[in-house]
Amino acid sequence: MNPAGFTAISLISLLRAGLTATLAGWLVGPIQRGWSHAPPSTRRRRACLLAAVVLCPPLLVGYFYNGGLLTLAQAPTWRADWLPGWEECRALLANHLALGSELWLITLIAARNLPVGVLATSWLQPDPEDSVRDHLFRLGAVRSDRSGWSRRGARLRRWVRRLIRSRGPAWGLMFLSGFQEFELATRLGRPAWTAWLIDALAGGIDWWQCLGRFLLPLGVQLAVLFLLGRLTRWPTDSAARRECRVMPPTVGDRWWAWSAVLGAPWWVMLLPLGALLREAGRGFHLLWQQPVALRVLLRETAVGWLVAGLSAGAALAVAERLGGGLRHGRLPLRAVQPWLVPGLLGSLALGLVGIR
Repeated sequence: MNPAGFTAISLISLLRAGLTATLAGWLVGPIQRGWSHAPPSTRRRRACLLAAVVLCPPLLVGYFYNGGLLTLAQAPTWRADWLPGWEECRALLANHLALGSELWLITLIAARNLPVGVLATSWLQPDPEDSVRDHLFRLGAVRSDRSGWSRRGARLRRWVRRLIRSRGPAWGLMFLSGFQEFELATRLGRPAWTAWLIDALAGGIDWWQCLGRFLLPLGVQLAVLFLLGRLTRWPTDSAARRECRVMPPTVGDRWWAWSAVLGAPWWVMLLPLGALLREAGRGFHLLWQQPVALRVLLRETAVGWLVAGLSAGAALAVAERLGGGLRHGRLPLRAVQPWLVPGLLGSLALGLVGIR
């Protein structure tokens, strides 16, 4: 396969991940403010609902939206012939299917990653000392005899620095999730570096050549992880968390919060699951008529449950040990971060090591 083609596809994946992370990151602040003053039980229910969006299998979502926006527009449930220009929009999508699929892929990835940003921002708050530094900066700006342009430049630099420190960790996690996307891009027929490597391995490319291609996306992910490690702060007590409280929500913040809590699960989880359940009866009937295929499916499902249970148990034990040390101050965050690197690099990186 052409190495230049892989570089171009990696660049497309990089731009797509940056765009989806920025789009979702723009909504994280209003959504977090929108539910910041809700009761703890309400916040927990909303967090569980958003977490379910992330846990919904992307292969299921990609299977439902296979074909991009054109499939959605042609679905009988979504026919809107009464709208002016509906047929013209469908014809435009048919003529520009690649562009429509790419835009729809960006929308789906942003919707799946939005809960990641909201949950990460809720836990990985900025350094509580930032509020003290901001107060000292304002006092110094008031008493300073510098010109107006100089003070504006200093405020702008301070605002950018604070934005990076407060939203940087969430943006980095959403970027990594979008950059490693495979199932959605494959089902929607869009290029991705992950799909290129898997196709190359299936086509018989040498493992060392595949590893050489992987160094480019690996370097991108390691750079983002390094920035995450530099930006992440973990308040270890409730007083520090109270110092990090956000400003009171506005009407727009509440609207965005409710839109995320209701919209993301609807588009990314409930619609695909509804389509699956609608076809499940016929699928089980056909499978029941093929005993050999049924036995293979049951055996592979049992193996999958066993592997998932063992790996989840081991991960939970390690997470409880590390999380307990982090909460009680026995372990610094720097000691916990190396344990997170393999998982944050994605399953493809671990798979390349495992098949060798």
